[in-house]
Amino acid sequence: MHTAENVQEVTGSEEKDDLVRACMTGADSTGEAFSKLFTLYQPFLLRFVMKRFHIQQTDAEDVVQETFILAQRKFGSLRSVEAFSTWMHQIAIHQVINKSRTRSSGDTSLDEFQASCIVSRQPKPEARMMQEELAEAVRSAVAALKPEFRQAVEDIEFHEMTYDETARLRNVPCGTVKTRRMRGMDQLHTSKKLRALFEQSC
Repeated sequence: MHTAENVQEVTGSEEKDDLVRACMTGADSTGEAFSKLFTLYQPFLLRFVMKRFHIQQTDAEDVVQETFILAQRKFGSLRSVEAFSTWMHQIAIHQVINKSRTRSSGDTSLDEFQASCIVSRQPKPEARMMQEELAEAVRSAVAALKPEFRQAVEDIEFHEMTYDETARLRNVPCGTVKTRRMRGMDQLHTSKKLRALFEQSC
């Protein structure tokens, strides 16, 4: 069985895109491409779920497994190869939230409590509209970045990956990841629209 590092060594950036594309277009008739993607992304997604929701590894592994099962069914809804990583993280977050909603009453574990707090926090309509507008503006601004800058910002800022993890995932030196993330964040900070929305939300 390949480890994520082994797959990373033999799978370049273009090849990873080809794996995602094969799954998106239904060309992965043998399931080999999906299997490689699972081996490659599972460790990073597992760490993200455990860190974000303070979930124990066993429960997090279940969430990640269910995330990949759901992704395999819905690959046709993925808009672009570049959006794959963000798409997978969004599915994982929804899986955690859905689990918290369907738990039976009784003792609540820490991970259930963390997820349920996300569901129960409902800001006032005005604040919610501002948050949604700001979130959409951030997404649009990040999407407009050069692909290599966008990937670095998403991996580090949104997915809470380390520089080393991102470097292995993207098959580039760690210093390159740091530079890309810095340049991407610099471009976001110079956005007049984002600055205005941040000031309004404070």
